[in-house]
Amino acid sequence: MSEVNQQVSDTGKDPGRRRPRLDLETIDRNGPGPQSFAFWAIVLIWPLIDVLQGRSDPTWLAGPLLAALAAVYIAAVVTTFNARYRIGVPIALVVVQAVLTTVGTIAFDGRWFTAFPLLGLSAGVVVGHLSRSGEGPEFTMLFGIGGVSLLSALVGWSTGSDTGSILGIWYGTVTAGLVSAIIMRLFLVIGMLRQAREELAHAAVAQERLRFSRDLHDLLGHTLSLMVVKAQAVRRLAERDPKTAAEQAADIETVGREALTEVRQAVSGYRGRGLSSEIDAARTALADSGIDATVRRAGPSLSPSPTPCSDGPYGRGSPT
Repeated sequence: MSEVNQQVSDTGKDPGRRRPRLDLETIDRNGPGPQSFAFWAIVLIWPLIDVLQGRSDPTWLAGPLLAALAAVYIAAVVTTFNARYRIGVPIALVVVQAVLTTVGTIAFDGRWFTAFPLLGLSAGVVVGHLSRSGEGPEFTMLFGIGGVSLLSALVGWSTGSDTGSILGIWYGTVTAGLVSAIIMRLFLVIGMLRQAREELAHAAVAQERLRFSRDLHDLLGHTLSLMVVKAQAVRRLAERDPKTAAEQAADIETVGREALTEVRQAVSGYRGRGLSSEIDAARTALADSGIDATVRRAGPSLSPSPTPCSDGPYGRGSPT
């Protein structure tokens, strides 16, 4: 309950609207695979029972027909997910599956009608992998899922089924097709979102590097040019006017230290915050996740941020 109460809007536009926390990385990157849909061939267990109990006569024809129906369904699903096959291959297999389903249902009746939702499932998987061009009605979904659902109603009518049975098998076929197609499109959108997020992250890194390089150029460009000019003056004055040369050398040292200070300030955001701050940040992150972390420290207190050495080979305050 506490997690539900913590779901708040991040946009600030509608604070009263519930927005669950979603992480794209916790969702399967590739989405459902062919094995997820091939599993639903289990619905053919009902016509299989009719075959085993002898209600589908002749059995010698019903058995191979049912086996061929299951094989064609699995082949249609597998070839749809495998990009090495052209999309025309699974489409042709769905057509063959529709023919086998129609023949088996008309010839043996009984519980063979359960094969139509399986036909809707394979049609939905294929439609979900088809591209959509332009706006308006999606004709691939209309002809694919609508076609097999209409076929189920016509077969039910031709076999003399009652209206309730016809509507039930039609609804099952439509639902199976739409749900499978929507699932395929949903994971396609998730993949696009993940790719867009990765591209934005790379673009942000590149932009930050460009900004950092420009800042360093602005900081050091003029300073280094000044140091070069003064170094040339020192070289020329070293023999004839040592005092002036020493003053110029002192100016070089002062300018160099000022430049070093400015560089340190510019890169301060790129440096670590110190162990103490990192521990506090980790404890806060764990607390937000519902984990109560206890940190025990021994020894002297840690400095809030790393401090450079007082003296070094590059002057006072330089890093060692």
